[in-house]
Amino acid sequence: MERGVQWASIEEGTIHISAGYSWDGCTPKAYVGIPPIGVWVGTPDFEGTIDASLVHDVLFQFAKVGKYNFDSANYQFYVMMVKNSFRLASIYYRAVTDFGRKFWKKRKADLSSTYL
Repeated sequence: MERGVQWASIEEGTIHISAGYSWDGCTPKAYVGIPPIGVWVGTPDFEGTIDASLVHDVLFQFAKVGKYNFDSANYQFYVMMVKNSFRLASIYYRAVTDFGRKFWKKRKADLSSTYL
C-alpha cells in the first residue's frame, strides 16, 4: 500500500474504505503448490464473507487506537455475514471468537500506525 494515503476511516459510525485497500480475506489460508498448479488451503472465502472480512480487517486496524476491540470486530463480522445470508455465519463467527484471540494479539502488536 502507498504511504501517506488514508485507506480507511470511521466517522460517526460509518466505515469508509478507499479503493485499493488491501486485505487477505478470511484467514488463515495459504497457497500450497507452484502457480498455476496448486490449491488454497484454509478458510475459504465466499460471496457472503468477502465484504464482512474486509470490514473485520479494518476494525482490527482501528483497534490499535482503541476504537474497536476483539469482540466488537468479530460481532460486526457476524452481523454482516448474516445480512449477506451466509449460511455458515455461525460457524465462521465461532471460529474467529474461539481461535482468533492469538491472531488478534499478534496483529494488534504488529500494527505500527497510530491513526489511519
